[in-house]
Amino acid sequence: MNMHKLKNYIFDFLNSLYFEKKYSQNTIKAYKFDLKEMYTFLNKYNNQTDLHQIDRSSIQLFLSYISEKKISARTLSRKIATIKSFFKYLVDQEVLEKNITKGISFPKLSKKLPLFLTEQEINKLMELPKIHSKHPVRDKLILELLYSSGIRISELITIKIKNIRLEEGLIKVVGKGNVERNIFVGAFAKKSLKKYLKNRKSVKSSFLFPAENKTSKTGHISVRKVYTDVKKFLILATGNDSLSPHSIRHTTATHLLENGADLMSVKEILGHSSLKSTQVYTHVQKEYMRKIYKQAHPEGN
Repeated sequence: MNMHKLKNYIFDFLNSLYFEKKYSQNTIKAYKFDLKEMYTFLNKYNNQTDLHQIDRSSIQLFLSYISEKKISARTLSRKIATIKSFFKYLVDQEVLEKNITKGISFPKLSKKLPLFLTEQEINKLMELPKIHSKHPVRDKLILELLYSSGIRISELITIKIKNIRLEEGLIKVVGKGNVERNIFVGAFAKKSLKKYLKNRKSVKSSFLFPAENKTSKTGHISVRKVYTDVKKFLILATGNDSLSPHSIRHTTATHLLENGADLMSVKEILGHSSLKSTQVYTHVQKEYMRKIYKQAHPEGN
C-alpha cells in the first residue's frame, strides 16, 4: 500500500465525516488541512514507503516538526486529535491492525475563560446599527437574535422563513451535526423581527437573511459578512478587539446564570450536547464575582 493509497484513505475519511458524522464544512476543512500537512510531510519523510511502515515515531517526528512552527498548544491539540481520529478510522475499517497514535499525548492547555459583555455594553451594542450600518434594521435583528437566543452564526445564517413561529417566539434552527432545535426569541428580538419581516416582504428568498450577492451558491448571507459586521459593532461598543461574535453567545449564557437560570436550562438553550461545555460559565461567574468583590468590599484588596 503506497502513499497514493494513503491519500485515498484520507479522502474516504473526510467523506465519512461529512456523510456519516454530519460534521460541518468548516470542521471538515480543518481536518483536511491537518491531514494534508501530515501527508506532505510523511510523503517526503518516508520516501513513498508503505502505509504499514508508518509508525509512531513517524507521527511524533511530524508533530515535532509542526511544533517548531511556534503554533499554539490549542492548534497542536487540534492537529493531534485529527490524526488520532484518522488512524482510529483506519483501524475501524480494518486497514490497520492497531492504532499507532494510541499513547500520543495532548499538550497541556491553559484554561481560557470566555469573554463576555456587560448589560450596559449590550445596550450600547444594540444602538449601533442605527448609526453605523447601511442595513440598520437587518443588523439590529442579527444582534438581537444572537443575544436573545445565544444562537451560533452558522445557525443564524440558515434560518428559513417557514421555521419562524413569530407569535410563539420560537425559531427552528439546524445546529451542529444537523441537529434541529428551537431557539427562543425575546421581546426585543421579536420586535426587531416583526419590523424586519415587514420591510422584506418583496424579497423572494426562503432564508430570513438572503445573500447580498445574487451569484451566491448558498442563497443566504455569508458567515464572513455577519462575522465582520458584528465584530465591528463589538469593537465600537466596548473598545475590546479580543471580542468576537461568539462572545455574544458567551454573554447570553453568563447573563442567564447571573439572573438565576440553572445550568441544565442554559445547556438546552445553547444547544450544547454535553453539560461539560456549559460548566465553563460557572467559572466565568466566579471570576466576575471575585472582581466585583475586590472593587466593592472595603477589604477586597
